Amino acid sequence: MRKKVDDRNLEFIPQDIMDKLSKEEQKLILKHRDNLRLVRLKQKRINTLNERLNEQKEILQHLKESLTESDGKVNHLRTNYKFSCSFIVQKPRSSGKQYCNISVSRSGRNPHSISCGNKDTLKEHLLEYFKGDKKHLRRIKYDHVNWMKVESKTPTTQNEERVVYNTIRTWIFDNPLGFDNETHNYMDLFPLDKKKGK
Repeated sequence: MRKKVDDRNLEFIPQDIMDKLSKEEQKLILKHRDNLRLVRLKQKRINTLNERLNEQKEILQHLKESLTESDGKVNHLRTNYKFSCSFIVQKPRSSGKQYCNISVSRSGRNPHSISCGNKDTLKEHLLEYFKGDKKHLRRIKYDHVNWMKVESKTPTTQNEERVVYNTIRTWIFDNPLGFDNETHNYMDLFPLDKKKGK
């Protein structure tokens, strides 16, 4: 069984006895007492820090309780406004055409679908809409399906532009309760009367 710190002291050796010991033994005793002093100081420091840590844990617990309370009050905002969307290309039909849509998901609701027509028609529409926007036009010409997938994703930073995502976000914020009952398609997302660079 390991000794406790206080059991390691040499206080039973009084000074008058210590003076009679050899120089080597006196050095050993002094070194040992110094080690004991440092251990006690460090233990005291740790005890103080543990007390502070326990205080901080109590504060954290109160903060968590407050967070839980406030979270309940704002949960409807999460339900109404938090969403994700993804661009989906369906399997080719017998006609050879591939139809696309955007699926918008919100917690506790069925996915809301936005029709994007067939893949080729969508590309023509995007090229017309972004006719004056070289940045997007170049990416659409190269791979309009990948462009739609990227532009439908949730932004990774607060000010990042995602053309499709940002438009859908506006629709949801304008009508959070009625959004699922609205009908949208790619012409609403990219209205030619408001095309880029016009």
